[in-house]
Amino acid sequence: MYKFNPTAPNPSASFICSNSSIKLWHQRLGHPASPTLLHALQSNHIPFSGSLDKCPDCLSNKSHKLPFSRSFISSSYPLEIVYSDVWGPAPINSIDDFRYYVIFVDHFSKYVWLYPLKLKSDISIIFPVFKNLVERQLNSQIKTLYSDNGVEFIKLRPFLQNHDISHMTTPPHTPKYNGVSERKHRHLIETAHCLLHHASLPPIFWTFAFQTTAYLINHLPIPGLNMTTPHHILFKTPPNYNKLKIFGCLCFP
Repeated sequence: MYKFNPTAPNPSASFICSNSSIKLWHQRLGHPASPTLLHALQSNHIPFSGSLDKCPDCLSNKSHKLPFSRSFISSSYPLEIVYSDVWGPAPINSIDDFRYYVIFVDHFSKYVWLYPLKLKSDISIIFPVFKNLVERQLNSQIKTLYSDNGVEFIKLRPFLQNHDISHMTTPPHTPKYNGVSERKHRHLIETAHCLLHHASLPPIFWTFAFQTTAYLINHLPIPGLNMTTPHHILFKTPPNYNKLKIFGCLCFP
């Protein structure tokens, strides 16, 4: 049976069940959140009874992962903590036949080094080269390498132990704990895509776009560094923008 009240402010609200519970309206309206449901019913002058308890359907199908807490890892000098991660395989091999790249990010300065790879296992060759380069340039030693549990990084452990470098890894299936590398990947990928798109270059030139992007990111101010550039923090000199040209522009010998 339905009530009919011709003097109701909203005639459509007259043809409703007299004993409709809020739980029933929750189901009718597609399981909205409680504030949304209450506002919808009250604004349309629809009477309801009872209270909305926890809905098992919502609990089963609207559950989200808890947010990851802010990292409290800190560093006080260059190369104290170096984050690393491998990206790839690329959707298409580059013109110079690379499928991956690896990045090394200094936690102190946010400076990023990028090396293209043909195989993930090439990290065993690249990391010693990177280590010798940066330690000589910065007159400092790598203290900690932070990575995921990829096989390519696990195989580095004998080398790391021989050079007194500790190895910190993320828990399984939690790339969010390697947030420094993951955010840097996103920045690199988005910027490199912009460079390729603007230059109308095919994707096979992605290695050149990514290496250019890494150079530009290192020479741009970062809010987390009080608008200082990573290059300035590491090498104590301001960036020189005068020599920059647009990526992909025409040049003549």
